[in-house]
Amino acid sequence: MSLTDPVQAHLQGTDILLDGTVYLIGSDGTREAYPSLAIYNSWHIANDFDTVVAANAADMALPVSGLVQLRVKQ
Repeated sequence: MSLTDPVQAHLQGTDILLDGTVYLIGSDGTREAYPSLAIYNSWHIANDFDTVVAANAADMALPVSGLVQLRVKQ
């Protein structure tokens, strides 16, 4: 799959941007929304959106399964 192939969804673990919301493509092929900047930052370098890619048509067709939860570091 090409990163720019609009016919196939992005791979699991990819962060995509769709209508102003960043989603994680989950292992089950669904979209999980980051509900806040604090939760996004708990999984990434703070305020670093360099790896977020634009959603394609296939990503838009994926069901939304819920929200990404806060990552708690121990």
